[in-house]
Amino acid sequence: MKIHTFPQGSEQWEQIRKGKATASRFKDILAPKTLKLSKSAENYAAELVAERLEIESPQFAPTYWMQYGMEAEDYAIAEFEHTNNLTVQRVGFVELNEHCGCSPDGLVGDTELIEVKCPKPETLIRYQINGQLPDEYRLQVQGSLWITGRTHCHFYAWHPQIHPMHIVVCRDDEVIAALESAIPAFLESVKVMQQCIQSRPASPEFQFVDTSEELV
Repeated sequence: MKIHTFPQGSEQWEQIRKGKATASRFKDILAPKTLKLSKSAENYAAELVAERLEIESPQFAPTYWMQYGMEAEDYAIAEFEHTNNLTVQRVGFVELNEHCGCSPDGLVGDTELIEVKCPKPETLIRYQINGQLPDEYRLQVQGSLWITGRTHCHFYAWHPQIHPMHIVVCRDDEVIAALESAIPAFLESVKVMQQCIQSRPASPEFQFVDTSEELV
């Protein structure tokens, strides 16, 4: 395991993630509820092949709520630290190996990490009513625990006008075992798929339209 401390969202962060299976996308490899192969697995594998071959794709602008989530994260972590008297060590990317890793929002002490979400108000209200880790983040959280070797994750969902949702999630041996089996097999499928594809230089007359600077 190797921990990189450059900021998430930086050019270095983007480059080191390229072509790797990341915990935030483990839900595209396994279905969160059944832990069976996801219907999205083949498409995700193809996406990683394109990244490994450095095939350019259009850059899409973040939505308003994606941008809000990125900007609100610092406020959420500051409140988490103050409320719980804990210190969060920010990290960029944690590599399990050259083909797999995760980007936890921070490390807490020697055995914990934190995953912060800053959703729409109606989404956070739904989380509060359900009172448990949302299914869509089950594999991200467990995947980060697996990769970092840590035992607990603080799942912290935050909005400036709603009391935050704070759940401490323990390692789930069943999920970890499923990941330990599925991720290497998935990465092997990516390797086989890559061997079947031949890239070529793009025509100099063709350019993708870059909308990444526009806020939609």
